[in-house]
Amino acid sequence: MLGIAQTRHHTGAHTRVRPSRYPYEYPHTSTEVVSERGDVTWPPSRNTAWRTSEDWGVPTAAAGGVYGTHSLAMADGTTIFVRYWQAADPAAPVLVLAHGLGAHTGWFIDVGNELNARGLTVYMNDHRGFGRSGGPRGHVRQGAVYLDDLSQVVDEVRKRRPGAPLFLLGHSMGAIFALHTAARDAAGGKARLSGLILVNPWVRDSAKVTPAWRCGCLVVGCSARRGWCGRRVDRT
Repeated sequence: MLGIAQTRHHTGAHTRVRPSRYPYEYPHTSTEVVSERGDVTWPPSRNTAWRTSEDWGVPTAAAGGVYGTHSLAMADGTTIFVRYWQAADPAAPVLVLAHGLGAHTGWFIDVGNELNARGLTVYMNDHRGFGRSGGPRGHVRQGAVYLDDLSQVVDEVRKRRPGAPLFLLGHSMGAIFALHTAARDAAGGKARLSGLILVNPWVRDSAKVTPAWRCGCLVVGCSARRGWCGRRVDRT
């Protein structure tokens, strides 16, 4: 299985077209980012990329636009990492992207680049416990905290781009958060969103979990909670 991607040029680095070495780990691209010294700086190692916050691509803002990052502090003090591509037009449509399970915003840099080049302002955040955001890796005590975080991100985007139509895109697990956020807004009479986009929404799981797997998960979970396996789990 080979893939060929279009050559792109960036300041201080260049990309070269090649057959994809990692067609399964990197299905969305098959380019390499090469530094001026000739070192391959992206994609990262196939053994570590999926579980770290390494970026898959080079963030690039459109002409007249701005790319940047910042962190938002949640009510419990957890910091949420946010990327943004601002269009030159402050009234341009805004897209907020919520990533899926095991992902982070570094996977969607090409998406931000392309949509910004087409005139959109794009915001995306790493969910707590993922990517560059704070919190225990992949663990929360209450799942609703993801909705609270996303709602605060949407509020912040509204402040930065008042009056611009705002669309919420959820991918996989992020689609669950997007749906609940829209439902909360509707129930509360809020009109923050102009539209909802769901990509491969994780709204029905057909996976079969055997009793043996369930017992194994319980044992590992209890062991981690009590510190038997040398790992602390958030209890807040």
